[in-house]
Amino acid sequence: MSDLISSVFTVPLAARVHQQAEQFRRQYTDGQKAKQVYLNTLAVQAVNYYLQCIGIETDWEASHSANPVMQILLDVADLNIRHRGKLECRPILPNAQTCPVPVEAQSDRIGFVAVQLNESLTEATLLGFSPTLQTGRLMLRQLRSLDELPSYLHSLAPVNQAIVTLRQWLDEYFEAGWQAAEMLLFAQALSPAYSFRSAESDTDLSDPSTQTRGAKLIQLDGSPEPQTVALLVSLIPEEDVSSQASHVRVVLQVHPIGDQVYLPEGLELTILLEEGQIQQSVQARSTDDYIQKQLMGSFGERFSVNITLGNASYVESFVI
Repeated sequence: MSDLISSVFTVPLAARVHQQAEQFRRQYTDGQKAKQVYLNTLAVQAVNYYLQCIGIETDWEASHSANPVMQILLDVADLNIRHRGKLECRPILPNAQTCPVPVEAQSDRIGFVAVQLNESLTEATLLGFSPTLQTGRLMLRQLRSLDELPSYLHSLAPVNQAIVTLRQWLDEYFEAGWQAAEMLLFAQALSPAYSFRSAESDTDLSDPSTQTRGAKLIQLDGSPEPQTVALLVSLIPEEDVSSQASHVRVVLQVHPIGDQVYLPEGLELTILLEEGQIQQSVQARSTDDYIQKQLMGSFGERFSVNITLGNASYVESFVI
């Protein structure tokens, strides 16, 4: 342990924490993945306990580390700090000198905390933190003192919902939380409807040469049974993309994921114009394996998408 770390915090790992970790672990037959999820859960809960003790609001349920679907896709140990962003809580075992951070956990983070678990997994010690990551791993001797973490978090500007800039997708730049649709297709078993000809046009959406596609997993926690679906956005330029006057077709789809063949009945996809007016809406029936709407627009125009199911609602804002 480095003498540069002036303050640490040790958390006893209660039975309820292990019960939660075990509940997640049982979902995986692959031993390495099961261990990864178990240790990640312990680390996140240790940081969650510490932050609650010092009066910082957290929302673990909104974190990817609490989402079984995201656990399958990613090695993440994030903890959502209300109004600030995601803090990555990486577990390490005794005698480690560095703390590796997977690629998928390196972006869209406000900081990184190294959490050392003892051999019996009865305690977790928060060693310190780093606001940034330079080399793909945390060097324990270079961590900032845990004493500085509260003031650092309070110094961060409140997070406002970002507007997704679709034009950047043409340069293969996707905002945090979004990824190329092909990446999601590769990582997750999605419904066969991902390869189809649009019912609303003659554009073949299965042909990657005609469009750019981004995808995002959406969790609807307020519904009677929490549901996770995939939002797929296809961007299809109709003219020369170098022209500011070019028009773009935007096709929006919602798909079930994993073992789900059909969307939940009553799930609704609504497109809202910049003024808040509803442009169009579609609702899933019991036998729909996807729903779709599209609009035509020009670069610079804005719109929003609202996905609802029961009392659950998710809104994403875009600029073409």
